[in-house]
Amino acid sequence: MQVIVVGAGKVGTAICRDLSREEHEVTLIERNEAKLNAVVDQYQIMGISGNGAFYDVQMEAGVPSCDLFIAVTPQDEINIMACVVAKKLGAKYTIARVRMPEYASHVGFVQENLGISRMINPELEAAQEIYRMIRYPSALSVVPFAYNKINLVELAITEESQLKGLNLIKIRKEYNHLLVCILVRDEKTIIPRGDTVLKEGDRLFITGAPSDLGALYRSMGTVDKIRSVMIIGGGRICRYLLEMLRGMKFDIKVIESDEETANSLAEDFQDVSVIYGDGTDQSLLDNQHITGYDCVITLTGIDEENIILSMFAAMRKVPRRITKINRNNLIKMLSGMGLQSAITPPNIVATNVLRLIRGISNSEGSLVEALYRVDNSSAEVLQFKVTEQSRAVGKPIRLLPIKKGIIIAALITDGKVKIPSGADAIYPGDQVLIATVEGELYDLDDILEEA
Repeated sequence: MQVIVVGAGKVGTAICRDLSREEHEVTLIERNEAKLNAVVDQYQIMGISGNGAFYDVQMEAGVPSCDLFIAVTPQDEINIMACVVAKKLGAKYTIARVRMPEYASHVGFVQENLGISRMINPELEAAQEIYRMIRYPSALSVVPFAYNKINLVELAITEESQLKGLNLIKIRKEYNHLLVCILVRDEKTIIPRGDTVLKEGDRLFITGAPSDLGALYRSMGTVDKIRSVMIIGGGRICRYLLEMLRGMKFDIKVIESDEETANSLAEDFQDVSVIYGDGTDQSLLDNQHITGYDCVITLTGIDEENIILSMFAAMRKVPRRITKINRNNLIKMLSGMGLQSAITPPNIVATNVLRLIRGISNSEGSLVEALYRVDNSSAEVLQFKVTEQSRAVGKPIRLLPIKKGIIIAALITDGKVKIPSGADAIYPGDQVLIATVEGELYDLDDILEEA
């Protein structure tokens, strides 16, 4: 697929990284030649220096014949204008990154009237992910599928965990409506077997309906419920998150180092305690009783600050810590440092773009409706809509020639969730959750060995 990306910031770089790995034909447009050359050299893609909203630059990049045009510069207006020009020139699909809260409430109007296929907001999507973590504090991450009918949750096996030392057969007997579909151990990601015994330090990815996951959370012996939250950094993600938490009975405190931003938050969210001060000041954090909060969320604009603040919160025995990290390479370096949950907005956007591309690439096959990728791994969980043409239709799962490293994690039939057994079959109209450690599935039939 021919894809043109405008903007070589963190989001644009993440998109170029993922698309080049899947061998799409990628052209990057960027005004800063140093940034442009760095990304082009690293991922072996095409590059054009210039303003991506300009007609002549888009013509040079080949926009009239491209399949997908993505504008992710720091300026919302440039992204919108670039997509409008690209659509007029003939780009089949256009995506604009739009970050301002004022635009977020008018997404449908802007898309319909300007011909933009999709508007994405990394900060809003990051806030939504943090909100789910607050709602389900025992999970390191929570990803909804099939309109929240089923969740993929990430759990850590700790020294106190009741699951430690059990094999998956015993766990399945105890929680028969849940399935452990992916296991991360010693930086290796696998599809576990029934005789796999869980160890301290393991990270599990489990599928199940939200109601069925409740019993598992209680058995983990971790945070029961979050009642108080301290947020360090009052930028866009913080503002979106406060909107989501508005009206809920949380004790919320925000520490923000910019006086104007702090005053604006205090005025707009009068039920929130907003402190103007340096969130990296240990004495300030202690004076604001950081030890009394159930959850600390670090959202400053500097990754290193967020990491150190989360480590300090861990030292102060805060039960739940959520850290924003924009640079993916830092997550790899910190894998053994004990960070609980890391939010990476550029990766969230890149994953959504990848899902859209897989759906476009296979418009006649089983549609990729949702996609989640395990950080720093080839492991993915995908939701497919089953069509009549699929080779998997109508046969018991145990008879399907499913490739190694792939598991059917859930079936959704007529809105009802089922963790499948070998006797169950897949039918047209079903939604199917597939977990894979191989990556790059474009169609449901990709899970099957060649006929």
